[in-house]
Amino acid sequence: MAVQAREVGHNREALALADAAASALGACGPQRIVAWITGMQAEAHAGVADRWDALALLRRTEAQLEHADSPPEEEWVGNYRREALQHQTGLALTALGDHAGAAQHFVASMSTRRPVERRTRAMIGLRCAHAHLRGGDAERAAATVLSLREDLAGIASARVHRELRQLRQEWQPYRAAPHVATADSLAAGLLR
Repeated sequence: MAVQAREVGHNREALALADAAASALGACGPQRIVAWITGMQAEAHAGVADRWDALALLRRTEAQLEHADSPPEEEWVGNYRREALQHQTGLALTALGDHAGAAQHFVASMSTRRPVERRTRAMIGLRCAHAHLRGGDAERAAATVLSLREDLAGIASARVHRELRQLRQEWQPYRAAPHVATADSLAAGLLR
């Protein structure tokens, strides 16, 4: 529920839910699950602009994931792997306004995704493009979108389309640049 609350911008609720989950679990669950919940707490703290706690929780999440005792995919949230932490870190840094740092983490998350994770890779890639654009690099944002062409072509997702629409609005001042114009044309075609 904390993930969903954060996704729709209910940051205070996301923080309360993430903290409640961490409190209920304590340190007694499998380390991979504890790490996932700690990462969600970090993201929620970033959402309310609590920079210090968000960064401290990200460091704790990384340490917990390093010591995870269950192999990935063994538990119901066993999918929490390094690339998921990279994505969560990117989301937290985006909320904190560190767009260059966020883009680095999104790239790291995308580059290690498995071939079957097309939708996830596309979503993270679009978030990476937003980070580049908000950091002032419209050409890199466009290049990121163009690199996702294959993944985006096979996806029908309201969330992906929402990200594409938002990206098209944000790079409007840069549409005269060749890469941006090409990426914008691709996005427009995908949204039809």
